[in-house]
Amino acid sequence: MKISLISFLFWILVTTGLYAQESSQKTDFNNWEASETFHYDRGKYGGDTLIETVEFDTSLKRLFERGDVSLTIPFVTQTSDSQVTSIRGSLQRVGRIRSSDTTKSGLGDITVDGSYYLLRETKDSLDISLNGYLKFPTASSSKGLGTGELDAGPGVSFGKRISPEWLAFSDFYYIFIGDPAGQNLRDQATFDLGVSYDFAQDLSGSVAYEASRSVVRGRDNPEALAFGIKYKLDDAMRLYGGLAFGLSNTAADLSLNIGGAIKF
Repeated sequence: MKISLISFLFWILVTTGLYAQESSQKTDFNNWEASETFHYDRGKYGGDTLIETVEFDTSLKRLFERGDVSLTIPFVTQTSDSQVTSIRGSLQRVGRIRSSDTTKSGLGDITVDGSYYLLRETKDSLDISLNGYLKFPTASSSKGLGTGELDAGPGVSFGKRISPEWLAFSDFYYIFIGDPAGQNLRDQATFDLGVSYDFAQDLSGSVAYEASRSVVRGRDNPEALAFGIKYKLDDAMRLYGGLAFGLSNTAADLSLNIGGAIKF
C-alpha cells in the first residue's frame, strides 16, 4: 500500500510540473520562492516531561500557473527524553528513549509538498486544490528527532471569499504513518478550519482551529488555536508570523513561528 501511495503522490507532483510547463507564466521572474522560517514549540505532548524544540526551515518552492511544488529542509535542536515525529509541522511524542532530558541537534525530516489548483474562485465558486505530502526519514531516530520512517499522504484545500475582506479556508490531509521497529503507529487524519481578514492591501491576519488524530492509540487528539499574520513588502517579498495555543494535552502548549519569503 505504501509503495502505491508514494507512486500516486509523485504522480500528482510530476503531473503538476508537466502541466505547468505548458501553462507556466510568460516570464521566468517570480516563478520561484525561497523562504526561511524560525519555529519554537514547547509542551508535554501527553507525557510527564517538557519538550522544547527550536527549528529553522529552509524552503524552495516552484510556482506554476496551476500548481506548486516545494522542498523543505529543517534543522532541529530539541530538549526531550522521548522520540517524536513531526507531521506537517505538528509534533507528537511516540515513545520514550532516554531516562532524562537531553538536548540533541541535527537535520530534521525533509519534506516535499505539491499542490494542483483544481478550481480557482469566481463569483459563484471557490478555490479547491489537490495536495500531496511526502516526508523523508532524514531525522535521526537515535537522537529522538524522528521515527526513521517515511510518511506520506494526499490532501485537499478549500478557500472561499465571503466578503471583500474576509476569506474562509479549510485543509484536510490523510497521512500514512511509517511504523518504527516495535511500534504500531496509527495513520493520521488532520484538518484545519479558519478565516483570514485583509486589514489593508498588504496586511492580513488569520485565526484557525487545528486538529489531528493521535498517532498513538489511547492518547487525546492534538488540538490547537492558531493565529497568523502576513505582510507584503512588495511584489517579491513578504514577512509572516504565527502563534498557536494548545487546546489538548497532546498539543504544544505554545508554538511560535516567524519568517520571510522572496520570489525570484
